[in-house]
Amino acid sequence: MNKVSFSGICKKYGIRLHSFRAAEKYMKMVNLDPSKSSGYSVYQNNPIILYDDERPIEEIRFTVAHELGHILLGHLNYRQKDGVIPEWAEQEANTFASVLIANEILKQCGKGDFTK
Repeated sequence: MNKVSFSGICKKYGIRLHSFRAAEKYMKMVNLDPSKSSGYSVYQNNPIILYDDERPIEEIRFTVAHELGHILLGHLNYRQKDGVIPEWAEQEANTFASVLIANEILKQCGKGDFTK
């Protein structure tokens, strides 16, 4: 199956990608609770996507695609004082991730690549 390279997208846009375990010290420093989410997108000089690598691979891929959506759609600018992203932005990020994943399925079925 031709999968979208999320790590390739991250590299292209200067987004660092780290598992919760690899970024444990950073997550504690910025008060991110790994038990409350399967992923986070934050800025520290450059955007960073953090994800729970103990989840199933397809869930990890959706989480990374969702967080990419937040970054590429500019949602982090709308983060509220408590750090929460507005619900409309969550829905847009879900749609973004769904389109990327759906494209993988369509490519597998031979229906073309709609990301080009």
